[in-house]
Order: sequence, then C-alpha cells, then structure tokens
Amino acid sequence: MRMNGKGLYVILRRFAPGALVLLLAGCTAAPVAPAAPAAEEGAAAAPATEGEPVKGGTAIVGTPQEPGTLNPLLILATIEDVISSFVIEGLVQIDDQGQYIPVLATDLPTVSDDGLTVTYQLKPGVKFSNGDPLTCADVVYTWKAILSDLSQASTSGYSKIDSVDCPDDNTVVVKFAEVYAPYLRLFAYILPQAAGDPFLAVPVESSAL
Repeated sequence: MRMNGKGLYVILRRFAPGALVLLLAGCTAAPVAPAAPAAEEGAAAAPATEGEPVKGGTAIVGTPQEPGTLNPLLILATIEDVISSFVIEGLVQIDDQGQYIPVLATDLPTVSDDGLTVTYQLKPGVKFSNGDPLTCADVVYTWKAILSDLSQASTSGYSKIDSVDCPDDNTVVVKFAEVYAPYLRLFAYILPQAAGDPFLAVPVESSAL
C-alpha cells in the first residue's frame, strides 16, 4: 500500500481468524448396528469445537478517513496511529490485560540497580519488509530520528536518554541521564536504519511473528 505525502511505503499484513471446517461423510445404504451411528457422532464431536486463529487470510477494516501517512514520526491524526499499529511494532507493548509484554524483544528488559540502565535482548530472525534483519543499530537509529528537529513525535522520555549502546546486534543498552519510571512505554515502534532519511518514503514493516 503506497501512502501519499511524506508517508512510508508499507506492506500491510492482513490477518483473519481461521475457521475449523468439518466435512462429514454421508450415510451409506448398508444396514448398520444401532450403536454405530452413536459412535460416529461421538467421534465427530471432538473436532467440531471452535479452532484457534491461523495466520493468513484478509481482514477488511473500514475507517472514517484516509490516513495521510503511516510514518510514526509524522503522524498527526488518530486514524494514522490506529492503522500504523497494524504494521509497525515496538520492543514491548501492552496486552489486553493491561500488562507489558515483549514483541520485538525476547523478554521485558532488565534494569540496573540505580535505575539508569535498561537492557533489551532482541528476538533473532526478525526482518523488515525489505529483508533486512532487525538489529540494535535500528533502535539507535529510531532514537536519533525521534529527537530530530523534523520529527513530530513526542520526545518525552527519549530526551532523557544519554546513549543507546550495542554490545552486539541483539543487545540494546539504553542509558538514562536520570531515572525515568515509564521506560517501558518508549520504543513503541522501531524504524529500519536502511531508511536513510526517516522523513522520506521507505519500507518499514517488521514482524516478530
């Protein structure tokens, strides 16, 4: 899907819950013992329960307006934030129980005793839509892009970060200048460093699935 303006080219992943389809054979004309049909019905009852959602399919979502961009650094309208959440992922997010859970990280981050250093481990094998692997360098790039003068994203919390270090590709060490209690709300989206100028149209989708 190509967005207008200074938005991002994104590939919208579509999901739809799968349905369990049960195909029952018709009865034959041959006579059977009275207990046989009951046994067949009992055997068919187990797979007739509702199945788990499966990956794939298409979801069509109606919206009251067309989003102008899916670039999280330039988003102004609520609809843009809603739609972009389908294709842009962060290190952690809040689940339906109101709890933080890891998404692009393997687990919730560890925090130093003084509360100034937060360390994430990235999930291996995660790739952006252009095929590039997710690495710590992308987290550094995202942090710097958010602090750019061209960004319209909130810098709250990000401006309190002294540095983002990369001991290796899958380890992200965030060092704060002072304790920032809601640190888990940061890095709700990660942009690929291959984007170059983050304010131009680029592929951005990542998937931890």
